[in-house]
Amino acid sequence: MTLEGQARAGDIHVELSRAGTAWDLEEVGEAVTYLRSMQCENYALKLLTAAGQLRPIAEIAMLTERLAESGQLHDATVVLRAAGIRRPTEVPLALVERLRASGRRQDVRAVLAGAGAQRPVLLLDELLAMLEGRGYGDETRMALNATVSERSHAEIRELIDLLDIADRTPQIQWILDRIAREWTSEQVAQFVNELGPATRYAEVHTVLDIVARHTSVNALLTLTEALRSTGRGVSADHVFAAAGRHRSIQDLMLIMRWCAQHEREVSLQVLFRGADEGGRRRFWKAVKVLQGQAQWFRIDANAMIQRAGISTEGLASTTVETSPGVSAGGSEVALGRRTGNTESDAVVEDR
Repeated sequence: MTLEGQARAGDIHVELSRAGTAWDLEEVGEAVTYLRSMQCENYALKLLTAAGQLRPIAEIAMLTERLAESGQLHDATVVLRAAGIRRPTEVPLALVERLRASGRRQDVRAVLAGAGAQRPVLLLDELLAMLEGRGYGDETRMALNATVSERSHAEIRELIDLLDIADRTPQIQWILDRIAREWTSEQVAQFVNELGPATRYAEVHTVLDIVARHTSVNALLTLTEALRSTGRGVSADHVFAAAGRHRSIQDLMLIMRWCAQHEREVSLQVLFRGADEGGRRRFWKAVKVLQGQAQWFRIDANAMIQRAGISTEGLASTTVETSPGVSAGGSEVALGRRTGNTESDAVVEDR
């Protein structure tokens, strides 16, 4: 019976699965074209998904190659993603190996994106273990990137638990690094709250340290505010302390100014202590600039430093060299974008 006849009989879904599974590869392509001409996009996608879920590996490789050659890149991706979702682990693994050997890196990425985003967590963990066992580091990270981008917080926590049991720490570290760098400050704060600093101490601190060292100043400050709003003041202090130890002088000055403007004396003291641990000469250069701005911000910088319990020895001999846009007299700071932790990267706005 034709697809059209099956549709009239109400059995279109059964026929679509059969077509995707058993029809010749050329017929599959023709069926997809026909369904689209009838404005049946969902049916076309179901047929392609069935092909990915049930076809032998060799046929999937040939079908997706034909689709790509004819310009149907999205259709090829649908098939490949479907192959990574629910099939026994040996299938997506063998498909990855075949595509990898053929130099089809984007197709490998599509298979692993499907697995990382939608494969049941237990089966995903099994696939990750096999990829790691074969030394496929890049491919492992492809799957984990999709997990971080598309999974729920609960699923990510479940995967972290499984990885922890198996002592696969590098994979946990990669997940946490992607979370810290890619998620919004509000999402990171929510995830930290869900992990629970008391039970997942190491993971929480890893995320906070990455944010403190490598994200924008604005993202850092937004995260500390979000953490405090959920009662995670200790976690917010951890961010300030880590920033004090590792941020550039330019960034330290921006953070200090923000704390002063918003009367966050406790945060300033934590930042002072962290910066003092990170290198006294570097720290005092930033403090001298803050002192130059103290009257403008109506703060007693020296008193704050003393309350933080930090010695002022050596401060008098420290000279300050300010870069363009940074003035010891309190002018505005012009900021650019960055990806590392050596330059300022976001405008710290008044809130």
